Amino acid sequence: MQDLEYSFERAIKPEDLSRLMDQTGWGRGRTLAGLRTMLSMSPVKLGVWDGHSLIGFCRAISDGVYRCVIEDVIVDEPYHGQGIATRIVE
Repeated sequence: MQDLEYSFERAIKPEDLSRLMDQTGWGRGRTLAGLRTMLSMSPVKLGVWDGHSLIGFCRAISDGVYRCVIEDVIVDEPYHGQGIATRIVE
C-alpha cells in the first residue's frame, strides 16, 4: 500500500469531500453549504490523503458524555479493497 496520510488536523475542503460523497448513494447531492456546516460542527474529522488528494473521510459525532458514533466513512473508489476503511475505523 502506498504512503497515505491519515490526519485529524489537516483541513478538509467541502469541494473535495463533495467529490467523495457523490460516489455514494447516501451522500450524493449534499450541498457545499451543508458540507461546510457539517465539517464546522463535527468535533472529530479524519481525512485520508494521497499527496494533495482527499481519498478517505470519516467523522465522529457525540453527545459529549456517553456515546460517540462514527459516521460517513468513505473511501475513493479507486482505493477500494486496500483496507483503508478498516484503518479509518480502527
